Amino acid sequence: MDFNLLFGIFCILGLIILNVEYVLNTIKKLKLKLRTKNLNESIVEVEMKNKNFVHGFSEPMSLEKGKGFTTNRIDSYLVEFEYKEKVYTIDSKYIFEKYNIGDLVKIKLVESLDKNNLILKSEFFAGYKL
Repeated sequence: MDFNLLFGIFCILGLIILNVEYVLNTIKKLKLKLRTKNLNESIVEVEMKNKNFVHGFSEPMSLEKGKGFTTNRIDSYLVEFEYKEKVYTIDSKYIFEKYNIGDLVKIKLVESLDKNNLILKSEFFAGYKL
């Protein structure tokens, strides 16, 4: 069997798998959106547990010299905090630079609730400034 034919078959199978995964994720998000009946927004005070800086970089990606494309990864300012005995990580330059480990930080919490007021999903938004 020819290598190019085998490579083509693997590429097509990979694309089919990625498309099926995309469709399944879209269906999952749609079901969650349909079940959501109410949004509860509040400002919560959390304690910063850790913070890490990950430096971004550019990397050339190519199979042949002189051809290909460049991937760019941006800087990440990862902040870990604890809320209701769970550790969450968000990417926020503002909180990273302004607060230190152990400080109490006010963050916007948005909870998606169903018709029985059960929490379906919780999201934290760090860009909220008081």
